[in-house]
Amino acid sequence: MDTNITIRTLLTERGRIYCWAGGGIVADSQEQAEYQETFDKVGRILPLLEDSQIIQVLNK
Repeated sequence: MDTNITIRTLLTERGRIYCWAGGGIVADSQEQAEYQETFDKVGRILPLLEDSQIIQVLNK
């Protein structure tokens, strides 16, 4: 079986950029740590979106 979990996503639509993160929960996952990890993932992406050159590329 093939599966895919999208854990970091950027979507551009009508001049806007949407960013979100997710993850997979397994039997030994710690709820708070998994929740924090989603913020950590997005936190590494958001500063890049302040760069106008990157925004121009994403909006093409």
